[in-house]
Amino acid sequence: RLTRQMEAAYIEGWNRKFPDEQIEIKPADDAIHYVSVGSDLEIAVEGSPDDLETYVLSEQGKWFDSEYHFAHHWIQPGMRMLDIGAGVGSYTIPFSKKIGKTGKSWAVTHSAMETQYLHYSKGHNELDHLDVIMAVAGGFQLDEAMAGLTLSNIDFVRIHGAAHIEVLLSGGKQFFSQNAPLVLFSIKENNIFQSNAVPILKDLGYASYRFVPGLNLLIPFTLESNLDGFALNLFACKVDRAALLAEEGLLIPEIKPVSELPNINVKEWQPYLGGMPFASALKTQWQEDEDQDEGKVDEWENYHIALNLYSRAKNQDRTAEDRYAALHAAYGLLVMLVGVKMNLPRLLSLSRVMLDLGKREEAVNLLNRIVTLFEEGGEVALNEPFIALSDDYASVDPGERLAEWLFSSVLMVREKSRAFSTYFTGEEALPVLEAIRATGFYDPQIEKQAALIRARFPHSNGTNPQKPRLVSC
Repeated sequence: RLTRQMEAAYIEGWNRKFPDEQIEIKPADDAIHYVSVGSDLEIAVEGSPDDLETYVLSEQGKWFDSEYHFAHHWIQPGMRMLDIGAGVGSYTIPFSKKIGKTGKSWAVTHSAMETQYLHYSKGHNELDHLDVIMAVAGGFQLDEAMAGLTLSNIDFVRIHGAAHIEVLLSGGKQFFSQNAPLVLFSIKENNIFQSNAVPILKDLGYASYRFVPGLNLLIPFTLESNLDGFALNLFACKVDRAALLAEEGLLIPEIKPVSELPNINVKEWQPYLGGMPFASALKTQWQEDEDQDEGKVDEWENYHIALNLYSRAKNQDRTAEDRYAALHAAYGLLVMLVGVKMNLPRLLSLSRVMLDLGKREEAVNLLNRIVTLFEEGGEVALNEPFIALSDDYASVDPGERLAEWLFSSVLMVREKSRAFSTYFTGEEALPVLEAIRATGFYDPQIEKQAALIRARFPHSNGTNPQKPRLVSC
């Protein structure tokens, strides 16, 4: 591996110094490893579990950005895209496949090795409509490239890497004026928020937006907005593109407060949560609680209102503006209620709302508190309705094994949320994955994760967390 990296570095230096006498890197056949990122799609990677791209694509079948699914869902056949800082093609290859031969894609790489792997993937997947260009980081000039690469009518631009984005945008004024793409751009470099791109894009006529994962929605972002600690990217687009996204229910141009709070007599959360498989063993208890509502204190009524708001946020018949307003109002109400009376159902519901809003750092802190309750071995009660931590777990009927289901859901969602990949948590994640697997409620993906961790850390071991004891269901 080190020899290949040294060879690539020498060749890369030569190619930069003598651009008219390029040397191709031709890895040996055994140096090329393909990772599946779909039923009929594979990406060429180094193959070592110590290599980040190899590990993440093997683990997740995609890159770990939360914005990936939104962009991939939005991209359509016939579109034209530009991926700057493409790496080995974690975005380029799947997006080029979806764009198809009626579209066009360009990928700009920053090293000879990345370029060669991307060429292998291009040929392997028969993506003739993909062009690969190598340019030193910060050295690709959009305006200069426009004519030579025919960069016109571009629908989507991804800019990966925040270190040189200011130079890139400054050298792309003509490009961004003549095109109107949806732009996905990095805002982190060495875990430090880089805000310079936001005002530059604004001067170019592009407003910035952040992604709300629980609603698959873009909302306005300003430098005064509170940014989650896990945030890596923002979107940006012109007014016309924003209007088209708004028509599709994928963007709101303005954040508005909820128009009115649903009162206690509104029955929205009952059919919403009660219709989910996970609640099959809980509906009777929830109904009994509902029948006794008249004698409940105000904070119990407020909890019902918060659940109603969440149900509204998930109602696809409502407008995107109303859905986001409802979700944000549910968050504020639940924060207040947890402060008044902290119990497990409310902690679970608030954690889910935080994750749906993209407040991942807050959610992880809350999930850590729940895990601590489990580890202390204390009794926990499910004496109020609650929102399942993920759609996957909500779709499971735990039957008489509610404690195991709950334990698995908390550990699994916390594990997925506390890091972008088990590549970063390493061997400390292995005992947690083993504890999840022991419950019988788990995603088969954890088998891949455990295998990858063992490949990197063959002597891993640890102590499993303690399962909770439920005293009321």
